[in-house]
Amino acid sequence: MKKISIEQNLIPSHQFGFRNKHATIEQIHRLINEITHTPEHKQYCTALFVDIEKAFDKVWHEGLLHKIDQKFRKAYYKLIKSYLKQRTFFVKCQDECSDIYDIEAGVPQGSTTQLYYLPTMTQRQHINLQQHIIKLEEWSHRWKIKVNTDKCKHITFTLKKGTISDLKLNNTSLPQTKSVKYLGLHLDSKLTWEQHIRSKINQIRIKRRNICWLTCKRSKLSLDNKLLIYKTIIKPIWTYGIEMWGMAAKSHIAKIESLQSIILRTLTNAPCLPRRLHRKHPKDLLS
Repeated sequence: MKKISIEQNLIPSHQFGFRNKHATIEQIHRLINEITHTPEHKQYCTALFVDIEKAFDKVWHEGLLHKIDQKFRKAYYKLIKSYLKQRTFFVKCQDECSDIYDIEAGVPQGSTTQLYYLPTMTQRQHINLQQHIIKLEEWSHRWKIKVNTDKCKHITFTLKKGTISDLKLNNTSLPQTKSVKYLGLHLDSKLTWEQHIRSKINQIRIKRRNICWLTCKRSKLSLDNKLLIYKTIIKPIWTYGIEMWGMAAKSHIAKIESLQSIILRTLTNAPCLPRRLHRKHPKDLLS
């Protein structure tokens, strides 16, 4: 099935989930690459992040099977049909059970949020973005997919002072926001990464408090074990997406470096360093 999908171009180039050598970082990089052209050319890039309500729980079986029947061999169609059909459910509350009902929608796995973005490069093209949204509405209605307008985010990336008109989705006005969270990264309208770094610092502090009894100076764990805990729990928080937010201003980077210095000095029982050395010390330890 994988080979057929590639040969027939059934999987678009911007699909990064569940593909070999593709990950969320590549998708984020693709988005950031589009956005960064905007301030360079003093233009606008207005984007809409669309939230599909219960994307996996409400998959329309008949619509999905119709698409599979049109694109794949009958053997694949029959296999997936047998996987989706003849599934039932009931509700149990204490010792009481409801009747048994057929499951007519959803797929048997966890539910996640899917986001789609639609950028424009100039303010005058706002109407084009709205037209794409209308097509999205038609597509979602056709395939019985519900969009959660309460969680949709409209943001304009630019360094200019002008404004972009609000967008409408399913007759609901979508006011603009100054930042959005996309695949674990906080994107602000000017891509300063200040909010993202602030969020990561808060996460690190919470995790640090939770594992303090293992990493504090009174802990009897060896240094190797303390460092293992740090690399497993703390380090992934701030290293994720560093390919993008690592270009933030030095003043923002310094905040997270300072926190890492405190954590690592606690792990190693190292003395407090003079300020002139304090700024360089974390980079050496974290390499």
